[in-house]
Amino acid sequence: MKHLSSTWWLLSVLVLLCSCGGGVGPSHSPSTSASGPAPRGVNIAGNWQLSTRSTAGMPSITIAGSIHQSGSSITGAVHVDGWNCFDQRATLELTGTLTSGNVSLASAPVDGQVISVAGSIRQKTGFPDALTGTYAIDGGCGNGERGNVSGYRVDSITGYCRS
Repeated sequence: MKHLSSTWWLLSVLVLLCSCGGGVGPSHSPSTSASGPAPRGVNIAGNWQLSTRSTAGMPSITIAGSIHQSGSSITGAVHVDGWNCFDQRATLELTGTLTSGNVSLASAPVDGQVISVAGSIRQKTGFPDALTGTYAIDGGCGNGERGNVSGYRVDSITGYCRS
């Protein structure tokens, strides 16, 4: 039942972030690389869903939301689900960088907690962009939580709706 609740929550967030509108296709150009690290200048802007696997024994969490990019600077707004240290309704503001396919993100403090994510972006033709790396939570209720993170870009449904 919890899985179904999380799925509905994520679907609701994605619908709010990706409402129907103009456009005729996906929000990003397909990658030209067969697979491997993202080339310099890649744009990772879009909606992302990340899942964690704790190395400290805590439950897995899902981090989902929108990433914006200007050059190598990244900002975003995400929600955390699956752990009572974060209110899933609270928006976490992210800032960071993307350099040569490597991502570094950190949240603004929420209840004394800061989530940081570091990883690499992989692209494969015909598949969503993917991120693999590590995460850590410093401060507050989640202090000391660490582990692995993986996830993917979720294409916008903009342009796929009929009026």
